Amino acid sequence: MDTPRPIFWHQGLFLQPHHFQMLERSFATQLHPFFRYQCPSFFGMAALDIQKAALNTHSMYIMSGEFVFPDGTYAVHPGNCTISPRSFENSWIEGGKPLKVFLGVKKWQKDAGNVSQIDSYEEAFKHNTRYVTLKNPEWVPDMHGGSTDGEVKFLSHVLKIFWESELDELGSFSLLPIAELVRDGDQIVLSQQFIPPCLCIHASSHLVRIITEIKNQLIFRCRQLEEYKQDRGIQSATFGSKDMVFLMALRSLARHIPGLMHVLETESVHPWHVYGLLRQLIGELSTFSAHINALGEENDGRQTIPAYDHTSLWKCFSSAQQCIARLLDEITAGPDYIHLLEFDGTFYTTDIKPEAFTSGNRFYLVLTSEDDTADIAEAMSTLAKASSRERLPILIARALPGVGIDHLPVPPQELPRRPQSIYFALNQHGEQWNHVVQSKNLSVYWDDAPPDLTMELMIVGRT
Repeated sequence: MDTPRPIFWHQGLFLQPHHFQMLERSFATQLHPFFRYQCPSFFGMAALDIQKAALNTHSMYIMSGEFVFPDGTYAVHPGNCTISPRSFENSWIEGGKPLKVFLGVKKWQKDAGNVSQIDSYEEAFKHNTRYVTLKNPEWVPDMHGGSTDGEVKFLSHVLKIFWESELDELGSFSLLPIAELVRDGDQIVLSQQFIPPCLCIHASSHLVRIITEIKNQLIFRCRQLEEYKQDRGIQSATFGSKDMVFLMALRSLARHIPGLMHVLETESVHPWHVYGLLRQLIGELSTFSAHINALGEENDGRQTIPAYDHTSLWKCFSSAQQCIARLLDEITAGPDYIHLLEFDGTFYTTDIKPEAFTSGNRFYLVLTSEDDTADIAEAMSTLAKASSRERLPILIARALPGVGIDHLPVPPQELPRRPQSIYFALNQHGEQWNHVVQSKNLSVYWDDAPPDLTMELMIVGRT
């Protein structure tokens, strides 16, 4: 590492450009410990805007961006750097494979010139130095004394666009992968499965989307599990061992959801910190899994989540999302869909989403009332009829049977146990069930139902 020593200032010193150059380098290197030790992998982009329309003309054009390179160089465009567009028409040889794009800045040359003088910034890309400066100085105001303007020459970082095929020739550059191009039919687009190294999660919309989806998955499962908290307290006699497992899972989810909400509400959180939260979540959820351990390993030793890799954020976070989804499925074998049957004065009715009729799904009715559960069970078996909204009036008029409704003395473990609730399975065979599937709705008729009756359709997916 280039670590310049401080300058010894003394009386009678004849000032030369070298003194100020070494002073500036000395100041810059004072920040190196912060880049290196304060946070792992403190490099990447904080903002990036690529002109998408230019991609179809085989040109990479960066409109704006904010970057910290691995060597600590801080560059803002437009601002303290120049970036010239570059064509990839003759560089994308393997059109069937993605083309990874890099942004590079020349490393500091200790024993060579680092600045080129140019007439205009448009010719900066022709030079192979770290900086360029205009031959003609710029006029700047006296910001303290308010006197006349003075002439100053400024340095601008020269940032260049490179392709993955050129990496072997770029040892003298500090590089950042910033994009991956793919072909989508006749179009050239930015890959949706590439996330560049980021200084914060909000630098990438893809990264924020993945973390938000994970948070929403947790919230959804948490709300499902909250059904298992009895209104009359968890000390209820109906609270069983399976309910305790769900309660422990609920506690785990409730512990991690606020943390994810907190990082999403803060714009300057580094991805490394968030990935640590996700690995901690996976470790805790593995308590309820028979297939994945606390390290994210399968029973056969295969790793489901990689170690944190700042240059491969998509792989890290998408793998974590898939692992968390698997673990949640193992914890909550609860209903995939819950539909409240609305009473219209005659029928209890609900529409059903088409995807709910997936092969293997099981359909249950859950009735809740203060009336005696035995009376409800008998009435549903002898008096009630169920079919589609369109078919049910015909069944009533002709006294024909509807969809079979079978009382379940013991609730399926996938369904929430509620006080004063009684459970029924719907027979998913026969002509009347076919009407339900075709019409995508379910109606139940019970002429003398209790006034406080609540009826829900719960659909459990295949496990």
